[in-house]
Amino acid sequence: MTKKVHSLQVVAAAGLILATGCDWLRPGGPPDEVYVEISSDDASRLTIIVSQNFEQFEEPVCEGDPECPVVLRIVSADTSAVSPPYSNTIEFTDRYQILIETHPEGEVTGTVRMVVEIDGREWFDDVKLLRPVNEDGDRETLRFLYEYQDLDGLNSGGPGGA
Repeated sequence: MTKKVHSLQVVAAAGLILATGCDWLRPGGPPDEVYVEISSDDASRLTIIVSQNFEQFEEPVCEGDPECPVVLRIVSADTSAVSPPYSNTIEFTDRYQILIETHPEGEVTGTVRMVVEIDGREWFDDVKLLRPVNEDGDRETLRFLYEYQDLDGLNSGGPGGA
């Protein structure tokens, strides 16, 4: 004999599950940590910049225009020079954002690889040939940028790399 389930029972069960906030329905929550590995076979020293305190905003002169460039302003960061390979585990602060950027030190061209995991899940794996400062004063870098956003929009952003 089969038992018939009434649609009201299904709705009530779904409401109860949603009210309890089960992680399997909405996995995640704020992340705990970031693990980063940076390597290079042809650069002997790398500059690494790590920031958990930065802002992104549109240029004030064109704010609201879909073509308006986004400005990244680093409020504070830790900068270090290391010999590759480099690895580190970084705990998130209450800002739940991180910027990791690297490039070879000095006037060196080098191929650099960066792998980033957030709470054990790979978010970024990229390899890039990075050249020294050009005639415009710009330097090629390998960058990972992440900002967590909860369903209420209390924290900003989402995954990203550039």
